[in-house]
Amino acid sequence: MAEPSRDEPFLVPPGWVRSEMIRHPGGDTFRLLHYVAGPFTTTRFEHRCFRQDGSVICAPAMPGHAIDWTTLTVTPSVVCPDCGLHGFIRNGGWIDA
Repeated sequence: MAEPSRDEPFLVPPGWVRSEMIRHPGGDTFRLLHYVAGPFTTTRFEHRCFRQDGSVICAPAMPGHAIDWTTLTVTPSVVCPDCGLHGFIRNGGWIDA
């Protein structure tokens, strides 16, 4: 992911314990961030989110997604609830939906 500008909000919760880069054919890079809090785990999808009020770096949660950390494959598809970015993560790469 290109470096955020000084004016671009970074809205990613701290505390992740694992980070995996996801290749994007357009040059942008996304990340899967894995969090563990006691018996609870969650994974988030970090990306540059283009909203009407400008862009931010965010990482929405991915409830109900199965993640194969060996191949970096996620099912079902990933959708950002804010900007509508939609695609598939297969073998560590992003495929636009």
